[in-house]
Amino acid sequence: MDTKWRDARWELDQENQEFNKANKEVSKLKVAKLDADEAVERVKAIDTRRKQLELDEKAAEAAVNTLLMKIGNLVHDSVPISNDEANNEVYHSFGLDTKRMEDKLPNHVDLIAMLDIADTERGTDVAGARGYFLKGAGVLLNQAMINYALTFLAQRGHTPLATPFFMRKDRMAECAQLADFDEQLYKVSGEGDDKYLIATSEQTCCSYLRKRWIQPKELPMRFAGYSTCFRKEAGSHGRDTLGIFRVHQFEKVEQFVAVSPDGDDSWREMDRLLQNSEDFYQSLGLPYHVVNIVSGELNDAAAKKYDLEAWFPSSKTFRELVSCSNCTDFQSRRLEIRSGAPQKGPEKKKSYVHLLNSTLTATERSLCCVLENWQTPEGFVVPPALRPWMMGIEFIPFVRTLDKKGKLVDVTPPPPPLYGPGAKLGGDIGSAPAQAMVRPGGCAGSRAVRLLCAEAAVKAVEVVELPAAGVPLPEGVPAAAGAHGPTYVDGDLTLTTVVSILRHIATQSAGGTHYPKAGTVEAARCEQALEWCGLLAAGLAGGGDAASASMADLETRCGGGGFLAGSATASIADVLAACHVVAAYGESPPHAGAATAAWLAKVTGGLKTWTESAK
Repeated sequence: MDTKWRDARWELDQENQEFNKANKEVSKLKVAKLDADEAVERVKAIDTRRKQLELDEKAAEAAVNTLLMKIGNLVHDSVPISNDEANNEVYHSFGLDTKRMEDKLPNHVDLIAMLDIADTERGTDVAGARGYFLKGAGVLLNQAMINYALTFLAQRGHTPLATPFFMRKDRMAECAQLADFDEQLYKVSGEGDDKYLIATSEQTCCSYLRKRWIQPKELPMRFAGYSTCFRKEAGSHGRDTLGIFRVHQFEKVEQFVAVSPDGDDSWREMDRLLQNSEDFYQSLGLPYHVVNIVSGELNDAAAKKYDLEAWFPSSKTFRELVSCSNCTDFQSRRLEIRSGAPQKGPEKKKSYVHLLNSTLTATERSLCCVLENWQTPEGFVVPPALRPWMMGIEFIPFVRTLDKKGKLVDVTPPPPPLYGPGAKLGGDIGSAPAQAMVRPGGCAGSRAVRLLCAEAAVKAVEVVELPAAGVPLPEGVPAAAGAHGPTYVDGDLTLTTVVSILRHIATQSAGGTHYPKAGTVEAARCEQALEWCGLLAAGLAGGGDAASASMADLETRCGGGGFLAGSATASIADVLAACHVVAAYGESPPHAGAATAAWLAKVTGGLKTWTESAK
């Protein structure tokens, strides 16, 4: 094919030379005022042949380019050589020792129906196979995942980029594999040029940088591409047809980076992108492993690819949530994305940037995994990382359950609604007494809850001591209380983390000062301090250098002579942090700096229950 194109190019060059010579001959005849009719006819004949040869040459060149586009990237030496995905190498893992292994857990398909957060039946009726409506808390969960992902990446130096949903065919051809046009991409026809709906924002992010010279000082360029994505899934016929795991339309937040081609910059960046994805799913509490994909399963663009596969406890399998690829200069050569300043002259050289991409979250698929891992017998616990965007909803109760035959039946009596008349959002507990359930013992979280409950008159809260671990729970106490320690229950909302309990108790206190007014700078500082308490606890539990570093960090935070949230009185963050320190070292921790000692004395001395118990 290449020879055919070169021959066509040579013939066209020859014909162009003849055309130029014939034109010059006509000019000479006309200058000499001689008859040029025969020469003009010869020029016309040559021009006709020349135009046909141009068409032939372009067709031959297009055929060559089509074949060239089928040639993939060079595979990195660290990629396992195999055509069988069973030979993917496990790179590393997280949370496998504590992953859920219960039998007969509802799967994500059942859970979306039991929680009433999506309607696939009506979605299929409206949009066809794999269609769905998200509804109620399902919409909030999906938006929470999007917002959390964008915030997560923005805090790590990625510029959020909301991209177009469709591309011109010629632009798509620069980014997508030829097979994608048949198996993945939807074509949109209308007035003017045809368009193709994007399958991933990687495609639009690539085109965003096309034909640019990027100065070294501008690299790396990091984006958080956000878009709705559309895939025909022609190659997945019959697979995952139920639920929202594999659908034609979904939202995705994608990491996309352009880096210098020098040295091993792109390989270090690949490690960074993968670590971002791992940190994201660790923050959601999902067990996973990362696999190094075999050569035969790489797409044309990737020199190397990692997949992060998370644990789905209902099927006891790992399913892909993330693909992280280093495409080196494969895409940038097609798109003419160059590094450095434009060069001129015969010695000019082009240096192409390296492009990398990694899923952070395809939200609907990620939610399927989150639902399975955070389910309880009564409903679904919203992961703490998503709660800032959930309108105060921390627990979604089942409205349906599965009977012994696996058939969905309504829960009786139905739980209070999350929306509309009678809805209870954001900790509105009404007139019924709520219960702050704590296990007896010296754990920091339990002690903080007991202290705060007893510190002041708390509206509609009563403390119930649960039996020690290993002792059967009282009738009516959710199993989550036994699994997660301190638990707050008010009938339609279950908060299974210490922070959630403390926040609720503090905001319900009559005249209490342990939580700043919502929306203030102090409230934001309090939330940041609460997040840091988790790091403090982990450091103290680690002992040695980790514990010393945590105490040094605490000393720095207490250095201003005030409290952790910058308020005039101790907040719930101070109470929780103090309980962690006392649980680890007692009320006179060794090696505590002067600022830490003064802070601890103010916190413990300011709580009457703590002071009375010390007496």
